[in-house]
Amino acid sequence: MNNPNELSLYLASASPRRRELLNILCTNFKTISPDIDETLESSDFHQAIKNLAIKKAEAGWEMLNHPESVAILSADTLVIFKQRPMGKPHNATEASLFLLAMSGHTHQVITSLALLTKKPGKELIFTTALSITDVTFRALKEEEIEAYIETDEWCDKAGGYGIQGIAGAFVEKMSGSYSGVMGLPLSETLQLLKSAGLSHKLQTLKHQIDQQYGSM
Repeated sequence: MNNPNELSLYLASASPRRRELLNILCTNFKTISPDIDETLESSDFHQAIKNLAIKKAEAGWEMLNHPESVAILSADTLVIFKQRPMGKPHNATEASLFLLAMSGHTHQVITSLALLTKKPGKELIFTTALSITDVTFRALKEEEIEAYIETDEWCDKAGGYGIQGIAGAFVEKMSGSYSGVMGLPLSETLQLLKSAGLSHKLQTLKHQIDQQYGSM
């Protein structure tokens, strides 16, 4: 049974991948799609992506007209290659250039999480987390890149690829969070939910086990 005093959880993202990942952890949340300027405002990429996630969560709160009992989870993902940010490619040509550059090399995928919580009579609280993953592509052939671009899978994806799709075959090795590369690192997300007292499926499962077999 849901706690009647629990904050209403919103995912501030239009990404179906983030929605699917959060659904692994959560039993009850809604989605909103706040529109923000995603220009990086700092050459410190870790801080810049953190700021974007906070900005997105805050925009979600504004969009919902300042509710008094709410938690808003947001995330932003950035690909860094040789100290250069590689965001969402504007067209197929740019996506091809991204993949060609990263072919045979290692890049970083940074996903920042921000959880805004607002309780009645309390100030806004922002809790953040950062997931950093090293991804190494094998050497890609030009015809592979061309075939991938034709699938349109690269559209609206940082770095011009989605690891959960065909581009997963480009990855030679990875050190870090697979779900973080997808856009919502599950371990860090779970910790944020727990810190805010929000229910999740593991918590629900433990309650069901306790009810049936007694506290373990």
